[in-house]
Amino acid sequence: MCIRDRITRLQNTVDHIYIYNDNYIYSQNLKRDIMAKAAWITPNPSSGTGTKTVSVSAQNFTGRVERTTTLTITSTKDTSKKATVTAKQTATAEFLTLKTSAGNSIPATAGIIKYTFESNSKYICLRKDSGYTTSNVIVFNIPEIQTGGTVTGVDKGSFILYTIPSDYGASSKYTIEIGISVAANETISPITRKFTLGAVSGASEPTSFPTTLSTQTTSVQAAKVVTLKVSPTSITIPAAGTAQTITVTSNDAWSIS
Repeated sequence: MCIRDRITRLQNTVDHIYIYNDNYIYSQNLKRDIMAKAAWITPNPSSGTGTKTVSVSAQNFTGRVERTTTLTITSTKDTSKKATVTAKQTATAEFLTLKTSAGNSIPATAGIIKYTFESNSKYICLRKDSGYTTSNVIVFNIPEIQTGGTVTGVDKGSFILYTIPSDYGASSKYTIEIGISVAANETISPITRKFTLGAVSGASEPTSFPTTLSTQTTSVQAAKVVTLKVSPTSITIPAAGTAQTITVTSNDAWSIS
């Protein structure tokens, strides 16, 4: 005795399995259980008697690679009687989302500016805007994988390439914590500092910066405070008009009137 017809319909995260059975499922005295499934999928009901429609739901899936599991329906009375249904859950396309940034303005002093992103890509790229190099990236951490560690980037010329450990994004989204060291602004003019991060679509290592899936933030670093002093602050010029000297110290252009 076998199941003559099995139809599986998947729509996003909610599936419905319709099982039209032969004699042993039609029997009002025969019970069966749905077991041997992945933890992310839930049949409701998971057991029953006779002919029933089973609703199958799944947890929200943020991985970029489709996942599959098998539902096994087993007769309670005769465990040799089994039927299976393959359930697939659609993957989430690669994405890159800015969660927190350094803000529109940063102080003139040297320091570390921080950014937080979410993605599921296999590769993340940092474009070398504002003169950033690998030495500027103090923190590149994936907290779901590591605690306090830093993923090492590879200099690719115009960008820095980061390969996500264990390809975590294949099965789930992850968080990216980035800390960039910024030198002090020693000038009296603000400096615009751009930060551009890109995520790669697909599993191939990129040869250029992925502009299609990228996000850019701009922060303006404050100018250094203008300083001006003179020494001495008082001079006496003799009757003969002999020149005396004063010293002007400043980080800005100046004039004497």
